[in-house]
Amino acid sequence: MFKLITGRRWVERSVRAKKQEIWEKREYDIEEDKLSGLPDEVLLSILSLLSLKEAARTSVLARRWRRVWTFIPILNFDASPALLALKERWRMVGSFDNKMLAVERDKYVDWVNLALEAYQGSSIDELRVRFDLDEIHSYDIDKWVYFAIEKKVKRLVMKFQKCMAYVYNEKVYSFPPLRDTFKTLHYCRSLIALELNCVNISGGVVEYFIASCPYLRQLSVKYSDSLADLKVSGESLCLEYLKIVRCNKLKSIYISAENLLSFVYSGPTIKISFANVPNLVELSFDRIYALRYLPQASNFAAQLVTLELKVLMPEVSILNYVFLVFVPLDFF
Repeated sequence: MFKLITGRRWVERSVRAKKQEIWEKREYDIEEDKLSGLPDEVLLSILSLLSLKEAARTSVLARRWRRVWTFIPILNFDASPALLALKERWRMVGSFDNKMLAVERDKYVDWVNLALEAYQGSSIDELRVRFDLDEIHSYDIDKWVYFAIEKKVKRLVMKFQKCMAYVYNEKVYSFPPLRDTFKTLHYCRSLIALELNCVNISGGVVEYFIASCPYLRQLSVKYSDSLADLKVSGESLCLEYLKIVRCNKLKSIYISAENLLSFVYSGPTIKISFANVPNLVELSFDRIYALRYLPQASNFAAQLVTLELKVLMPEVSILNYVFLVFVPLDFF
């Protein structure tokens, strides 16, 4: 009798468990069907709110989600948290570890390569790469540039600034030369923003970008030792925001851009010439003596809304200097 009752209860428990399993699977299938019914745009909008790694992990949720993340138009490979973690480790140890950095660099490059290989979209809105990389990784970075161009990128951001600012590195990554890269630049007519940090790029390449990308509105170049002379001009330029920062070998900048709204310059004393800037309303300099190279400043002084001067000088001296340079001649 004891064995019979025990066996019956065991069978009853097994039946209940089986029913529960079937019910849960049915609910899962129903839920999966609901997800499958969502439009691609909705799923992509949801995944765009996540980091790229988090979005990739959603591929295990359901069959419908397996490859959705490979169509996300914003490819953000900003590894700032990893850089901060490295800094903290080195701070605790008290010394800079090249081997550890090399390992983390390889991990980062592998991550970007795998994600780009998996990507299935026909175009991308943004490609953002940010990590401590240099010319050692030129082969891979060049591939990322080609990928962005071929996918008609709208915003290209490349930041390879050193993890530890005090560690000098002369092996800075150099942007591919014209003959290698821009044979297919017609794909890049949709580019609206280009931001380069710790990327060596020549004035010729920058000018080619400006001339070949009619919808380019934002251009930022920081810490480029290859930039010697820069000419920003063209009748059909859409450029609105121009920023040049700490390009230590730069000698001159010539600007003739009808739609330019803002110009920011930080770096050594150079010759800056303005020819046609009827809409320029914002100027920013980090050294007062840079203004000495603006002999025609009075031509557009009245249209300026913001003038930012980052200098270490007595307040009275700054005000007197700015007054002498920027007050129109007919003011009196």
